[in-house]
Amino acid sequence: MKFKPLWIFLVVFSVMLTSLMGTVYVPVSAYRQMKESEAVVQGIYNSKTYKKLSNGKVVTELSFKIVKAVGIPRKDIINKNEFKIIMSGGYWGGLKYHIPGSPVFTKGEEIIVLLNRVDRAYWLHNLALGSYRIKRVAGEKRVISYVFPNNKKIGSLGYDEFLREIVKAYSVELAHLPLETEILIGSKNPYNKMGSVVKARGRKIASLDENVKEESEENTIIWPILLLGFLGAIFRWLSRRNEAG
Repeated sequence: MKFKPLWIFLVVFSVMLTSLMGTVYVPVSAYRQMKESEAVVQGIYNSKTYKKLSNGKVVTELSFKIVKAVGIPRKDIINKNEFKIIMSGGYWGGLKYHIPGSPVFTKGEEIIVLLNRVDRAYWLHNLALGSYRIKRVAGEKRVISYVFPNNKKIGSLGYDEFLREIVKAYSVELAHLPLETEILIGSKNPYNKMGSVVKARGRKIASLDENVKEESEENTIIWPILLLGFLGAIFRWLSRRNEAG
């Protein structure tokens, strides 16, 4: 019985840690994700802003400079240096609307993202799982998974190999802009059964408010650290108490 408080603490700690870690992803190949997405963009990440939809949902609007793309009609690219991509969650009214599994991009990094079109907007497909960094490793250009960079099977692919996967999935190549033809992928895409973190297909996006909240993320990392430190202190106190008993 003297270990009961310790076991209670471990259960509570596990629940809290799971909450902090957010979404638990299962490794899925880029090709399989491509078969359920509608577009692919290779670009340079610029910035982000937060917006609130007319239905009350808070979203993050990501800005990219497009380098290459497939699945996006020319009419949807107003400015290839400021192409907008939407993902759920963000900040509004001093509150954080956290969506587990949201990626954190660094300004200036080159990224490949998979997208789904909802009405007139492009949404990030599967959040971080559908996002890939482009890096040079030992002199070779590679495409690296945001979520599983160390996975031997899907964590890292050569850039040319990744492009071949795109052709295999969409029957067209990732093309430099300007796009010469309008390539629409979704209508011929038979693989839409895999469970996604964000189910964008088949919904209408609400209109965006004109008000935009500037970034304010100074407290996003501090509170989890403080909480873990507090739980660790309780764990040490319970351990000493059990040893003394």
